[in-house]
Amino acid sequence: MRRDPPITLRGALKILGRDDHPWLTRINSLLGGVVLVSGPLSLVGAAFGAIWQMVDQKSEANTRIREVLDTIGGRLMGTSGLHRQDLVVAAHSTIVLAAYSTAVTKHIDVQLSDEQKALIADLRRAEGQKLVEALYTAEIPTPSAVASFEANLAALEDWAKLVGFVVFDVFGLPGDWTTINRRIIDDFADQYRSYFLTLAAQVPDFKVWADQVAQENVARGLAAITDLLGHGPTADPRDHRSLVAMANRAELDKPIVDAADSLVRFPPVSDVFLTPRYRLTLSGGEGRISNEKWWQLRPVHHDLAVMLARHFGTPTALTRPLLLLGHPGAGKSVLMTALAAMLPASDYTVVRVRLRHVDAGASVAGQVAQALELATNNRVAWSDLDGSGDTVRVVLLDGLDELLQATTADRTGYLRDVEQFQRTEAVMGQPVAVVVTSRTLVADRVTVQPGTPVVKIEEFDEGQIKAWLSVWNRTNVDTRSLPVANALALPELASQPLLLMMLAIYCANPDVPLPDENMSLSDLYDKLLASFAEREIEKSADSVDKLLWRLSIAAIGMLNRGAQYLSEADLTADLAALGDKSLSGGQVLSQFFFIHASEATTARGSVRGYEFLHATFGEYLVASRVVEVLRDVADSSHGRRAVHEPDDDLLFALMSHQPLATQRPTIEFIGEQLRLLDADERESVERTLDHLLRTFRRRNPVNRYPTYLPDASDQVTGLATYSANLVLLRLHLAAGFDHEKLWPDDGWEAVLRLWTAGLDQQGLSAVVRCLVRRGDRLEPAGPTPARTALLVAGLSDDTWTAERIRLGTVFLDDVPRSGNRRAPKMLAHALVRMLMPELRISPSDVVAELIELQRPDQVSSPDGDFGVDVEWPGRA
Repeated sequence: MRRDPPITLRGALKILGRDDHPWLTRINSLLGGVVLVSGPLSLVGAAFGAIWQMVDQKSEANTRIREVLDTIGGRLMGTSGLHRQDLVVAAHSTIVLAAYSTAVTKHIDVQLSDEQKALIADLRRAEGQKLVEALYTAEIPTPSAVASFEANLAALEDWAKLVGFVVFDVFGLPGDWTTINRRIIDDFADQYRSYFLTLAAQVPDFKVWADQVAQENVARGLAAITDLLGHGPTADPRDHRSLVAMANRAELDKPIVDAADSLVRFPPVSDVFLTPRYRLTLSGGEGRISNEKWWQLRPVHHDLAVMLARHFGTPTALTRPLLLLGHPGAGKSVLMTALAAMLPASDYTVVRVRLRHVDAGASVAGQVAQALELATNNRVAWSDLDGSGDTVRVVLLDGLDELLQATTADRTGYLRDVEQFQRTEAVMGQPVAVVVTSRTLVADRVTVQPGTPVVKIEEFDEGQIKAWLSVWNRTNVDTRSLPVANALALPELASQPLLLMMLAIYCANPDVPLPDENMSLSDLYDKLLASFAEREIEKSADSVDKLLWRLSIAAIGMLNRGAQYLSEADLTADLAALGDKSLSGGQVLSQFFFIHASEATTARGSVRGYEFLHATFGEYLVASRVVEVLRDVADSSHGRRAVHEPDDDLLFALMSHQPLATQRPTIEFIGEQLRLLDADERESVERTLDHLLRTFRRRNPVNRYPTYLPDASDQVTGLATYSANLVLLRLHLAAGFDHEKLWPDDGWEAVLRLWTAGLDQQGLSAVVRCLVRRGDRLEPAGPTPARTALLVAGLSDDTWTAERIRLGTVFLDDVPRSGNRRAPKMLAHALVRMLMPELRISPSDVVAELIELQRPDQVSSPDGDFGVDVEWPGRA
């Protein structure tokens, strides 16, 4: 197992003295034998022990601490990886205690009697715990990615303030202790700053923490991280870690899109990657990180390499993941590719896991193992990367949003699974740092623990747009380039790397007009797809419409299977079931640059499959096809002289398997396209949707597409999914609607009950997060961190249930889970004392009443009626 963490003084002394056994033995004897023993952790006890040691045996202990600091520069020579991190953090822990000890001894001078020492021992001693032991097991605030030097100094001052008040309580010191304590804290801060700057002159790691290297490395971008963190020797080329490093570096030389037959040439990742700007926060567990407006209040930073160096160089990286957010196409995956290659292999062993290419339902360890097998052709297993601490292992989990789309299982606790993976690896003596990437909008669909560092990468600014186009135009000198002025006229598109590339590809076709400021994202994708389809029909007898039809059915097939990948056999079956039987095996889709076709050879022959280069292509195609089919249904019903029953067989076949809300950008694309309809067609579509929503329960179960079976949905699931998708379409057609007009009486509540019964947890959660109820009106909703049960209660206007859930959330969100069976009752006692101090009532009586109310025969109906058999304590 790994030794004591260096953020405790005991861990610090053991690590700093690991090659100096006589010194360690002397300190251990001086401090009562606590350095080399283990014991339970106690925060309050740490304060007692700290002051007792400082005032009773201060001089020799401080002398020894200073001796260690004088030699730290030499001790770090030749160290790397986890060994080096431990030494650096241990040195920091030591100077904190040395600075505080110096400040205390300057302002107080207390001699303790044996009785006082015994009293302190009794107050703080747990079973088997020595008197000063907690001092050496209490965690000390340390700089991190989120806490820079100044921020950490503020945390250290809070820590010193807490210790100071314990001193006053235990020793009963005379005088104005508030003033004395303030002077101690001020002197402590000055002494700590002095120690820190002294070490920063010797140790590069302290410079990173002190922000002394930020400005000089901004211009170098992410490449600076190699020098900031590279301290150790190069690994043996035959080492497994070297194989992984070679695989990571090779990714930089690959073109950003692997497409042999394309109108353009794609530059390598190393040329086109630009270090993004970013915003940074520490999650409080409140869920605001999915809110774009909230992020706009955070400052923008330019020193990504320094921030990441600070993160990977501190213990926080080994205890919980760094969550990296960004918009679709913002460059998260390219950043992970660059980071995997640029983290120095001498100190870090990096495994990049593209979550769309591994089993979405597997454990985190299983996904890491699969990624390693794919990257090294089964040459390296995860256990092969276990080491003696000379490198820090880093796992980059890229694409949490795609993982959530690719599985029907509940993975809202994925980040907790990652933390458990880190804990298990640490127990095995092999700590690991983890970075997880995701779309910003999807952050509300996973539980983000308080204290998790969160980074949101920013879109391109004007200078980055110009720099990117410069690289692109040099690579494509033989094709028409995208003028900078046209790109800058479309900031919403050009500021996102993927969409900027789409604009450049679109402009490469000399037959299309240059984009202007009126082009939307839907316009871009529509024109881009049509342009490439026109090129492809020159190689076949198919029409543009037929090619786009097949692309969209492929995208819908992935959605309905909850996957990012579709086999050729499944696509052929889907097309045949929907009436396209012109194909008999062979290559179903033409080689569009944004379609990756992979082929594997098995005992039964070749197996081909397809995936989109980026999820936004599939999301647009799904939206485009759904809107097109919906318009056809409306035209068949209201586009003639007489009104006819809507023929929704195809619409039902496509939309009765997965809620569109599981791909939230799909909903946004649909809304954008529906808003482009003229007034007459919008009215026709509205009347059609209203009719379908009123009658969906009574629709004919037999339709023209009985063999379209992308999944194993039953009738209840099919109706629940179809009705949910109809509601979403109606919602975005006119920014909301009156549900009482469609479903009078309890009709809306019946729809909610159908969703609860027919949708899985992920589907239900995705749907209810897209709408909000205001009176009798349903309207589109933005991202929200609220629990699914609370959203369902709000949509059904079930105030009683909603308030019960809110009350529990307020009290329990920040309360750690406990294995103690008495914990709920203990919590209830504490809440009663806090909420009812003025009532002379026994907390036990109130708790008993509360527990009694939870019995099934006592729980009231949603209308809020408690029942006549309930008598509240204190009621007159």
